[in-house]
Amino acid sequence: MKQQAKKQRSCIFRIIKRIFIATLAALLAFLLLIGRAEGHTHAYVLEIVNKPTCTQDGLSRIVCSTCSYVLTTDTIPATGHTYGDYTPPADNDCTKERKEKRVCKTCGHENWRNIAKGEHDFSPWLPKRDPTCALEGEEQRTCEVCGKTESRPLQKVAHRYGYPYVIEHPTCTDKGVSGQKCSVCDDIITEDIAATGHRYELKQTVQPDCLTEGKKIYQCSFCPEIKEEIIPPKAHTLGEWTVVTPATCTKEGEEKSLCGACNQVVYREIAQKPHPYGGWQEVQKPFCETEGKKVKICTVCGHSVEESLPKLGHLLTEWKEVQKVSCEQKGIWRQQCTRCQKLWQYETPGPEHKFTSWMVHSQAFCGVEGLKSHTCQWCGLVEEQILPARKHWFYRWEIITPATCQFPGEKQRTCRRCGAVEQAEIEQKKHRPGKWEIIKKARPYHKGIRQKNCKVCGEVLAHENYLPSLQSMAEMIFPAGIKIKSLLPESTHQNYTLIPLDPAKDSEFTLPMCNKASIAVADVRIAIKNGSVTVSVAPYDDRTVFFKSMLHFYASLDELTYKRIHYRYRGYALDKPISLKKWAGEKRVYCYLRLEGVFDGDRKVNTRPSFLPFVENDAKFVQIRDNYTH
Repeated sequence: MKQQAKKQRSCIFRIIKRIFIATLAALLAFLLLIGRAEGHTHAYVLEIVNKPTCTQDGLSRIVCSTCSYVLTTDTIPATGHTYGDYTPPADNDCTKERKEKRVCKTCGHENWRNIAKGEHDFSPWLPKRDPTCALEGEEQRTCEVCGKTESRPLQKVAHRYGYPYVIEHPTCTDKGVSGQKCSVCDDIITEDIAATGHRYELKQTVQPDCLTEGKKIYQCSFCPEIKEEIIPPKAHTLGEWTVVTPATCTKEGEEKSLCGACNQVVYREIAQKPHPYGGWQEVQKPFCETEGKKVKICTVCGHSVEESLPKLGHLLTEWKEVQKVSCEQKGIWRQQCTRCQKLWQYETPGPEHKFTSWMVHSQAFCGVEGLKSHTCQWCGLVEEQILPARKHWFYRWEIITPATCQFPGEKQRTCRRCGAVEQAEIEQKKHRPGKWEIIKKARPYHKGIRQKNCKVCGEVLAHENYLPSLQSMAEMIFPAGIKIKSLLPESTHQNYTLIPLDPAKDSEFTLPMCNKASIAVADVRIAIKNGSVTVSVAPYDDRTVFFKSMLHFYASLDELTYKRIHYRYRGYALDKPISLKKWAGEKRVYCYLRLEGVFDGDRKVNTRPSFLPFVENDAKFVQIRDNYTH
C-alpha cells in the first residue's frame, strides 16, 4: 500500500511538470512573434525568482535578457511533501491504539497517523512437535507485529499396522481371531475370522421304494458332525383307473388303481361336474330407478343363479313455466317423468329493484334519529331507512377539581354541536409510599416499631413491628485494656484495646469484655502455661451470641498499623493452646482480641468483675483501670 501511494504521487508530479513546461514554451513562442512585430527582438529567458517549497508557492518571470523587460510573472505551485515510508512505533502491542510517523525528505515535516487496535498479524502455523499415533503434536504461530505466540495441538496420526497374522485359528463352528500390530506403539487391533463351516463327505446311501423314504448320510471331514438328507419315496407303478363312485354336479367322485411294484391300491378324487342350467327367466321387472332380476335353474339338482337387470331411466317431458318472474317473486319451471310421474323443478331469480337515489326527510342530530327513503322504478316499491342518531362531538376534558391521594377529582367536556355538558369523576390517585421510618429502633431480642407514610399527604400507610437478623445488629466487643486510639491517633475506633502479657511467666487472669456503652457482657480468660497461651471467652448470659472473633499477638507497639488493625481478619482460634516460642525473647507481648456479637441489654445479669493485679508494675496497664467503667 505504501509503495502504491508513493508511485501515485510521483506520477501526478510528472504530469504537472510537463503541463508547466508546455505552457512556458507556448508563451515564449508568442512573445517572440510580438517582439518582431515591434521592431525590437526581445531575447526572453525564464528566470526563477523564488523556488517553490513543500508548502509555499514559488515565483517565476519571463524577462528580456537585453532590456530587462518583464513580460509575465507566474506562480510556481508548491511541490508538496515528499514523504518516506512510515516508521513503525516502538510499542508493538497489537491490542492497543498506536501512532506511526513518516518524515518529508525535503523539509523534514513529520506526518503522524493512528494505528487502530485490531487482531494480531499471525504467521502461518509451523510445526513445533510432530504428532505420533501415541502422542498429540503441537504447532505454533507468531504475531509478526508484537511477537505474541499461540499454540494448538495436532491430532494423533493413524497407527502403522503391519500385515495381519492369525492369533487363533477358526474351526468348523467357532470363529478365529486375527491381529495387526502397530510398528510404532505396539498397539494391536483384532478382527474375527469366520468359522470355516463343515465340509461334508457322502458316507452311505439308503435307496427309497414306493412305501418308505430313502436317505443319504454325510460326515464332516474335520469333525465327527453327521448330516442326513431325506430321499422322497418312489412313485407307484399304477395300472388302469377304475371308477368307484361317479362324480355329479353336487359332489366329487372317486377312482382307484393297483401299483404293480408293491400291490398297494391307490385312490384319487374325480372333479365335480358343472351344473346343467336351463334358460334365463325374468322374476322382477326393472323400473326407472330400480333394477330388475333374472334367474336360471340347474335341471339336475335345482341350483339357481341370479343376475340383476339394469335400470330403465326416466322418460321426461319438456320444461314448462308455471310461475312468471317479477321484481318481488321468482320464476318456476317444472318437468315430469311419463313413466313414474316424478317431478323436477328449478327457480329463476327475478331482476333486482332499480331504486332511485335516497331522499332525506329528516336529518339525524345529537341523540335524535333521522329518516330517508327511495323508490323502485319498476314496481314502485318504497323502502325507508332510519338514520342513526349522531354521537356528541365533545371538546377535550377540562379538569374542574384535580384528583389527589385523598379525594377523587372532577372533569367536564362540552359538545361542539348541541352544547351538551358531560361531567365525570377523576379516579382518586394512589398513595406514594415512602421509605420505612423507624419509630422505635429494634435491639437484639427486642422488636422495634416502624411505619411507612405517604410522600404527598403524610397519611400512615403501614405500621408494624420488625426484628432484623441478629447478624445485622452485631456490635464490636473488646476486653478491658490499653486503648489503641492513644497509640494510633488515625484510628477511627475508640474501643479497640490491647492486653499486655509476659510470655516468660506462667499466669492466669480474667478480664471483662465490654461494648461501646461500657456494658460488660462476658469474661475473657487468658492462661499462660509451659510456653503456650490459651484465650477463651465466657458470656454472662445464654442470650449473648458471638458470630466472629479475631485474635492476634504483637511483639511491640511498632507492629500496630492501621491496615493490620482494620483489615486483618484471619488470626488465631479461641480455646486452643497457642505456642509463644515465636516471642520467647520478648519481655512483653500485646494481645489483640475483638468479637462481633449481640446480647440482651435489658437483662440485668452483668456483674462488675474484679481486676487481677498481674501487671500492676506495667505503667501501660494503668490505663485499663482508668478507661474502664461499668
